[in-house]
Formats: sequence, structure tokens, C-alpha cells
Amino acid sequence: MNNLLQWNRHLAKIAFITLFIFSAFLEAWADNSKELRQIPFIVGADVTMQTKVEQAGGAFKINGNQEDAFKILKHYGFNTIRLRIFNHPSGQGPMCCDLNYDIALAKRAKSEGFNILLDFHYSDTWADPDHQQIPATWQKLNFEGLKTALYDYSKTVITAFRKNGVPPEIIQCGNEVNTGMLWPDGKTDSPDGWRRFAQLVQVAEDGCRAALPLGYPILFLHHIAGASSVIWHMNNFLKYGGAMPDIIGVSYYPCWHGNLDDLKKNLDQIVDKYHIPVLIVETDYPWTNETFDNTPDIWHGKPLNGMPPFTPSGQAKFYTELIDTLKTLPNRMGLGFVAWEPTWLPSKRFGSPQDNLTLFDQHGNALPALKAIKGAVGSDTSVSK
Repeated sequence: MNNLLQWNRHLAKIAFITLFIFSAFLEAWADNSKELRQIPFIVGADVTMQTKVEQAGGAFKINGNQEDAFKILKHYGFNTIRLRIFNHPSGQGPMCCDLNYDIALAKRAKSEGFNILLDFHYSDTWADPDHQQIPATWQKLNFEGLKTALYDYSKTVITAFRKNGVPPEIIQCGNEVNTGMLWPDGKTDSPDGWRRFAQLVQVAEDGCRAALPLGYPILFLHHIAGASSVIWHMNNFLKYGGAMPDIIGVSYYPCWHGNLDDLKKNLDQIVDKYHIPVLIVETDYPWTNETFDNTPDIWHGKPLNGMPPFTPSGQAKFYTELIDTLKTLPNRMGLGFVAWEPTWLPSKRFGSPQDNLTLFDQHGNALPALKAIKGAVGSDTSVSK
């Protein structure tokens, strides 16, 4: 069975190239040629709150004309939509992203030509390095029962996406799993904890694969917060039985993770050590220090040394420099980036902790960063894998 899964994964990596294409192409490998396969530079947006924003009256504009947010993102060169999924969220505020909610958004994204990156939190609420709360319905399970529930849930979700015609191209099994997931069973505070965590990741991926045809093109992303934590985490993950992922995903928020020079140094080390693509799977940057509703915001203050000002033009410069940083990684292993909740507009009905970090102003007008992103990505939209 393990050999079959490994072969399935190998087929998936190859087949992915033909599915995940916009302008990039796959060059033929003849006579055992070592020519590099080409896949597109990912320009992504996690817009999980989009439906809630629209229900609260949020509207989006380009050149003064109202337009669907997905169409605007597509116009500016975005090609990937990331959606996070909670097991059984409360339904209150942002605790809304269950299976049905996500499938509806995925259908909208696919209809506009986007690919889907699905982000399993494996929790009923937010999961991050300090919070990996096990879903309520799994809390009384022993470890074997937990693995079975995890496998079945992962398979059920991906089966539902597939049957609705929106299977994801990339799957992320766990969110910011620096210290494991599904605590306490998968908490990496001991060698046994690391071993259990590695088993949980494998079981989750196996469940996802079981929902798809043999050889279906899918890639798995392993998500870590902060590039400086990646090597420590991956060394332990691999040491205690984890498999090398297809993509290393990194959260990069300058307020917590340093300036772009710090990021570049850490990414260079990651790709030199592991030789697999890196995706900045979460990032953002302020375009103002103002706030526009009563919801406390994530980040205010002043820029780090060497970073652009918190202005519309400063935000545009940040994204331009981020793209340049990714494109200059050794062996062109910078796979792209995903802006986190760039459409979470402020409102009285549905407040936004993100309203100074979006790619649209408080009235829904496209900010200069969108044009800058399109210009920085340009026609050279492929990276090697």
C-alpha cells in the first residue's frame, strides 16, 4: 500500500503540471533530459470572508466602476484562491467557513478561472502556532480513533469538492503547524509528540488522496509560520517520520517575522537545504495606520527598518519587493505568494481586523498595490520545479 501511495504521489506531481496551467507550459522530457518543468508563479488571495463581506454590504470598484471582487483580482493577474475550512464552526462572525460555505466560494472562484488552495485547520476555530484546538466531536477519541476520524473527514471534504466540480489543486493539511496540530495528541513537545504529529499529517493526506482518482494531480503544502522556524520544524518533522512535502508554505507578516532582507536570507537557506518550492502562503502589509470600524485591527504602528511606509504607495512597493525577492531565490524556487484576506472590508455589520491591510480601500476601491503586483509579476509567470 505504501508503494502504491508513493507511486500515486509521483503521478500526481507530474499530472499537476498539466492541470495547473495558465500561461506556463510543460517542456517534453526526451532521452532522459533534465530540462526543468515549468509551472506558473502563484499570485493568490485568501478571500474566505468574501461572502460575509458582501452580505454586510461590501462592494468593490475598479476605475470607479463596481465589479465582482473575483473579476478584479483576475484582472490584476491573480490565479489562485485560498480557502480555509473549519470542522464545525459556530457560525458567528468569521466562524463561518464550513464545507458548504467553502464549496459555494470555490464555485465562484473556479467560474472565473482560478485554481483552489484548500487550507484545513482541523479545528472548529482558528489554528496557529499557539492554538491547535481539537474539534469538539473528536475530543474523547483515543489516538487510533482520532486518526480514523481525521482520515474520514479529509476524504469527505475532498469528495464533496470533487463531486461539486471544484477539486483543489493544492491541499494544506494543517495551518501554521510549527508545534503540531490536534493538541494534545499531535503537540510536538516530545519525540513521541513529533511522531504522532507526523502520523496525523500522513493520515490526513491519505484521506484526501482516497477521495481522488488514482494519479489525480494534487500537491500537498506543509505550512509553517515564519521562515526562521522552517528548518528547525522540518528537521524534526522528517526525523520523526514525516514525509517531504511537495511545497513548503510560509506565513510572512513583517510585524512578526522581520523585514524582507530577513525573509530572503531564511528562504535562501530553506531552498538550499530541501530543494523544493516555497510559497508565501500568508502575507499582507498596511496601506494606512487608520482604522475604519470598531473591530480591533491586527497591526498598527510604524514600519520596520528598511521597510516601506504605511501608505498606498508603500504597500505597492512592499508587494513589488516581495515578488522580486521570490523570483531571485536560488534555482527559482520562489513559487509565489498568497495575500491574506485582501477583500475583508470594514463595516458596522461585519467588522474587519484587516481593514488597513487589504488591497482595497475602505470604500472598496482597488489600491495601487494591485497594479504593482500585476506589473511585478509581468509576463515571466513561471518558476521551475
